[in-house]
Amino acid sequence: MKRTVRTVLPGARDILPEIGINMSLVRRTTCLRFTIAILFLVLPEVVFAKPSVLILDCALQDDTMLPDVPDELARTASVAPVLRATLREFGYTVPDYVGSDENLALTETGYFLAHPKIAAELGRSHNADWVGICTQFKFSFLVSILRVHLVDVAKNQVVTHAETWMRGSMTDFRMTRRSTRSLGEQVDDLLQQITVADKPADGANR
Repeated sequence: MKRTVRTVLPGARDILPEIGINMSLVRRTTCLRFTIAILFLVLPEVVFAKPSVLILDCALQDDTMLPDVPDELARTASVAPVLRATLREFGYTVPDYVGSDENLALTETGYFLAHPKIAAELGRSHNADWVGICTQFKFSFLVSILRVHLVDVAKNQVVTHAETWMRGSMTDFRMTRRSTRSLGEQVDDLLQQITVADKPADGANR
């Protein structure tokens, strides 16, 4: 029977412990890098947490020869639910909102825009950071503008607005949905810009 003979090269016994130390260091370094990678994924969501946005029901301002027809009112009413769902998809907290004829009239007449403090009070009652005041301006039978003004609840001020065009028939709900989602994307962009712009000011006050 053949015997297996192990051959250890000269100096190998001195090298092996050194390799063991290096491998341990590699393992620790790999673990550290993995932890840092996870932090980079998680921290932006913590540091730049998206705010809460209350979206009021959309009001119609119709300047056509046949204003406020049922189909147009139905299209306008469909805007706010789609806008809320879009912002939730983007990671915002959007409180449930039970509207009223009175508040819809205040939006339609521009009262909330003229008195943003009143809109901000609605936001505070829903624990929201922002309030979206949504209006559809219809100035022809086939073209209208969908606009949302954003009220900063902490400042009681209208800070910015987003808008998009809607073209086509008032019964084309696919087009209405597409325009509303575009409006939601603009709102997301605006709020992110405001959040980033406010960060240095927050740090300077500390």
